[in-house]
Amino acid sequence: VPRFDYASIEWSSERMNYSTLKRLKEAKDAGIFDDFGVVQDKYTHPRHKRDPILVGVLRGRRGYEEHFFIGVWH
Repeated sequence: VPRFDYASIEWSSERMNYSTLKRLKEAKDAGIFDDFGVVQDKYTHPRHKRDPILVGVLRGRRGYEEHFFIGVWH
């Protein structure tokens, strides 16, 4: 997944369904990611609201981030 603007889970207004919460728990338990977030659609204007995307974030040197898809829900 390319790098997107995202809100941390604590600040996101999106409510996750059970299957997404389960995937988040599995990802947290794996201990791989530095952070988790919900992609924010700030720059486009779709006709319909887009489904939220949950990503895991790995942080590298010099502020570099890599985002990985974890789940999506409607």
